[in-house]
Amino acid sequence: MTEDEEGTLDLHFYYVELGTEFALTYGYFYDTFLDSMESVYNHVLEECRKNKQFENRFKDRLYELMLKSEEISWLHDELILDIYYFTQRDPEEER
Repeated sequence: MTEDEEGTLDLHFYYVELGTEFALTYGYFYDTFLDSMESVYNHVLEECRKNKQFENRFKDRLYELMLKSEEISWLHDELILDIYYFTQRDPEEER
C-alpha cells in the first residue's frame, strides 16, 4: 500500500475518529459500523504498542476517543474500554 507506516496508521485512526463523530451526531444504524471501528481502533493500539514513536504520537487521541465512545452505546463503550486497557497493558507488569 504505502511505505509510510505512521501516515497509514494515522489514516486508520482518522477513520475511527470520523466514525465516532458521525455516530455521536447521527447515531448508528448497523452493528457492523461499530464492529469496524472497534477493529481498526484495536489495530492502531496494537501498532502503537509495538512502536514507542507511534505510541507517543497517538496516546492522547486514543485516550480521548476511548472517552467519547461512552456516549455512543454501552456495548461499544465496553469493547473500546477493554481494547484500550487490555492492549495498553504491558505483559511484563503482570509478573
